[in-house]
Amino acid sequence: MDDLKKLSERILISTLILALPCMMIAFLVFSWPGLFGVLIGTILGIVGFLAIVRFCKTIESKPNAKRQGSLNYVLRFCLYGCVMAFFAYWHVPVLAMLVGILCNKLAILLVSMKLGKEADNVPSE
Repeated sequence: MDDLKKLSERILISTLILALPCMMIAFLVFSWPGLFGVLIGTILGIVGFLAIVRFCKTIESKPNAKRQGSLNYVLRFCLYGCVMAFFAYWHVPVLAMLVGILCNKLAILLVSMKLGKEADNVPSE
C-alpha cells in the first residue's frame, strides 16, 4: 500500500472518530436535523479531501497544474456551497454542517501533527 493511501485511510478514520461525538452533541442540541447536518458536513469534508487526493495522484500528468489546482479549489467550494444551501433550505442547521466539515479539517491537522512528531523522533545517521 502506498504512503498516500495509508495517509488517506488514517485521515478518514480520524474524521469518523471525531465526527461521532459531534453527531451525538448535535443530536442533543438540534435533534435529528443537527445529527443529519454533521453527517452531511462530514461527508462533504471527506468528498473534498478525496478530490484533493485524486488530484495529487494525477498532478504529474497535468500540463498546467497550477491552473487545474485553482479550478479544482473553486469547484470544491462551489460544491460545498450548493450542497449546504440545498440542505439549509430544508432546515438542516448550517452550523452543524460546518462542524462536520471541520471534523475532517481537524483530522487532517491532527494526523499531520502526529506525523511531524514521528518524523522528529527518527534518529539521524
